[in-house]
Amino acid sequence: MTKPTTEQLQAELQEVVDKHNQALEIQNQCKTRFTEIKAILEDRGEPLAPPAPTPISAEPSMVES
Repeated sequence: MTKPTTEQLQAELQEVVDKHNQALEIQNQCKTRFTEIKAILEDRGEPLAPPAPTPISAEPSMVES
């Protein structure tokens, strides 16, 4: 197997960064919606029973498949 070229590595790195940024955006959207739903339920006087969200590191992890 040949080593990837610098251009290939740069393209892959950009793809990884883009995916990571998308994941962070989705995470932020979920946090916002969680807060909104929680506020609605509190206003309605509903008991709050959902589990707290599990924090996930903002650092990307590199897992080989």
